[in-house]
Amino acid sequence: PCGELFHWLQGFRAYGQYDRADLIDDRGQVVLSSLPGGPRPSRVVLAAVPQAIRSGELTLVDFYRDEADGLVRLALLVPLIGPSGGAGIPVAVALRINPDAYLYPLVRDWSTPSSTAESLLVRREGDHVVFLSRLREDQHAPLLRRLPLSAGYILAVKAALGETGLVDAVDFRGLPVKGFIAAVPGSEWIVVSRIGLAEIRGG
Repeated sequence: PCGELFHWLQGFRAYGQYDRADLIDDRGQVVLSSLPGGPRPSRVVLAAVPQAIRSGELTLVDFYRDEADGLVRLALLVPLIGPSGGAGIPVAVALRINPDAYLYPLVRDWSTPSSTAESLLVRREGDHVVFLSRLREDQHAPLLRRLPLSAGYILAVKAALGETGLVDAVDFRGLPVKGFIAAVPGSEWIVVSRIGLAEIRGG
């Protein structure tokens, strides 16, 4: 019954990991939503559902900007299989993730007080590196701030070009930094941690 399905979808939001849950069919149509009367899921999510259903595998919709509110989100698509191995309408549960709830705080967390140190998520897109998380100096950075790969002296660009481990570079403002770069297994994400050389030297 729809009532039971609705409460089931609402349950995904109970612990704050997901801020909406939708049941979407293989044509990209919303069958049921945990936010009835609210805005439709992002076009990016709706477009990804048919392939997720065909594959039968969990699918991560990587960082995207939601058209409804302009905020950065991710989504996890969970295909559902009917009781007879696919009987009924093929659907997937789309679980929308707000990175501000857990991921961004986890990335930002630094073990000791610092005026310059921070960790970032970036990824390569074509001939640019794109910032996926917020910056200390730019809270609007996710998916908006990008740098050309030709700027190979910048820490984030070095990460996009495949460098790993400890590196000396400059940040996107041109300030000298000591950085550490590590790829996130199973994803296109790269973690970049940095601290200003002036702070290291006590300046």
